[in-house]
Amino acid sequence: MCIRDRVYAVAKGLIAAGVEQGDRVVLLSSTRYEWSLLDFAIWAAGAASVPIYPSSSLSQIQWIVEDSGAVLAITESREHSELVAHLKLQDDGKPALKNSPSQLRRIVEINSSAIDTLMFEGRELSNDVVDARIAATKTDDLASLVYTSGTTGRPKGVALSAEALQASAAATEDALSGPGRWFLCLAPDHIAGAQVILRSLRSGTVPFDGRGHFTAERFADQAEEFFGAGQSEPAYASLVPTQLTRILRDPRATGQAARFDALL
Repeated sequence: MCIRDRVYAVAKGLIAAGVEQGDRVVLLSSTRYEWSLLDFAIWAAGAASVPIYPSSSLSQIQWIVEDSGAVLAITESREHSELVAHLKLQDDGKPALKNSPSQLRRIVEINSSAIDTLMFEGRELSNDVVDARIAATKTDDLASLVYTSGTTGRPKGVALSAEALQASAAATEDALSGPGRWFLCLAPDHIAGAQVILRSLRSGTVPFDGRGHFTAERFADQAEEFFGAGQSEPAYASLVPTQLTRILRDPRATGQAARFDALL
């Protein structure tokens, strides 16, 4: 099954699960293939994704779930599911946490077959249902609600439209040497990582998965693998300052970084 078919199959599952046009869906997971699949499926279902960084505190997770009004949470592991379980609506329509304004109706877990479960639940729906959701989505509709880190107080939700995300990816491509292949070493639940995936989608390439705990040695090893696979397109990577600092302190990592056409 190609990626488009999988996106449609998962989107149908989301629709069958009661996700409506404009609803918010939480994504609480580390960087992995399923994260991108689910993000695209959420958009295809006409909903908006609400990424939550896995290391967020319990109070930050609670605030984001409540403030966003998310109706569904997709978590990675049992530990992540337990962090939002008290916010799920019970049989009486109220969350277990007293006085919480949470609207969370359901939690599905990636490590417990969330993808297969959603695809099974949506199997009776036709692709026309997803096409209708896509057609009903306007370019200025909310695509993703990304929250700040919360270092100076409660995390603040930044509303990003599909138009804004597309414009950013196009502007980056114009500023560089055109489309190319991206090295992904940033979490997609942060906007910088999500942009790497969108730039790859725009250029018709698959980003190299450089996930895992970032070290200069690991970057050098993965960059060597990245270029060893036969890199014909321009090569790009997006880094945060702390990552770049670690790279520049390591001669081998610095040498591998110099092989990229551009580092953002």
